[in-house]
Amino acid sequence: MNKKIAIVSAVLVVAAAIAIAAIAFVTVEKKPEEIKVGAILPLSGDLSAYGKYVQRGIELAAEEINANGGIDGANITVLYRDNEGKSDKTVSVMNALIAEDKVPVVIGAVVSENTLAVCPIAEKKKVVLISPTSTSSKLSDYKNYVFRTCPSDIYQGKALSDVIFDLKPEGARVAVMFVDNDYGVGLKDAFVKSYQERGEIVAVEAHKEGDTEFTGVLSAIKDKNPDVVVLITYAKEGAAIVKQGREEGLDVAWVGSDGIKSNAFIEQAGKDAEGVKATYPISMVSESVTENFVKLYRAKYGTGSIDTDVTYGYDTMHVVAEAIEKGGYDAEDISDALREIRYHGVCGAKKFDENGDVPPAYDLWKAENAKWVLESKLVI
Repeated sequence: MNKKIAIVSAVLVVAAAIAIAAIAFVTVEKKPEEIKVGAILPLSGDLSAYGKYVQRGIELAAEEINANGGIDGANITVLYRDNEGKSDKTVSVMNALIAEDKVPVVIGAVVSENTLAVCPIAEKKKVVLISPTSTSSKLSDYKNYVFRTCPSDIYQGKALSDVIFDLKPEGARVAVMFVDNDYGVGLKDAFVKSYQERGEIVAVEAHKEGDTEFTGVLSAIKDKNPDVVVLITYAKEGAAIVKQGREEGLDVAWVGSDGIKSNAFIEQAGKDAEGVKATYPISMVSESVTENFVKLYRAKYGTGSIDTDVTYGYDTMHVVAEAIEKGGYDAEDISDALREIRYHGVCGAKKFDENGDVPPAYDLWKAENAKWVLESKLVI
């Protein structure tokens, strides 16, 4: 080999090495030093009891993940934003989390009306939105970046119908009181459609979120002689309805939706909560994962009953972490990973379908001696 050929060969070898190094530099993704996750919750206002419990669950899971090494060595930081239970506030904090904090995934909101206000933003801006507790069937219309870890109200309507049918198989006379928003209207429609095939609905009455006076409506319902009053509302309104209903001498069975299945309902209704039943998406599966969760909860928050919203916050944070670990810290990759994961948590298995929904499963709870007691598991 002559000198000229040797020089050219050396140059080619060096160029090739540089090219390979450049390719390697471009293709190696820089891992984030911190995993930021947004969380939009009602931490003040009438819905703050729900937000507080969901936050407890999220925080518990994030601390557990970080204590075990985080995600590929990076710790999770949850950026909590208070929406005060208002849709317009939900929109503003969602936009800020995307534009200012650059988060690829947001947990929230808690109630369906707030979550639906930001679903179009999640789809347009391509940011994953995953709700622990929003049940409106309308969430299923957003199929790319919107998910939830609780089942749709399409199924809860049938669950409520099944509960009443079990109470009175020959057919109960039913009155329905519902909160006039996306959550209440959607679940009311699903329940009415299911129950009309089994029994008679004698009254359907709407109320606004935040209403406190129900005496007139309850008096009119009493005149129609129902066997059951179905409450599709929130803890504060539900407690007021039950208290005023009992004062009116309304002798009925009270059956509520997941919105009243909160420790806040029992606290506000007091002795009048006794005997009230409520459906709620399945929680606290009796397995080792639940034992670990309870141990962690007791160590951080002490004894006492564990509100079911805590469990959904906990599972949702773990679902998000698993999706980031498998897919990467990018919204599109997180969305793709969520559709592939098979997470088994405190609230059972989470397998997302093409709508971002999970399979239905419900528990029936009963208020007894100032606490919620699991009465049965419902098969939908």
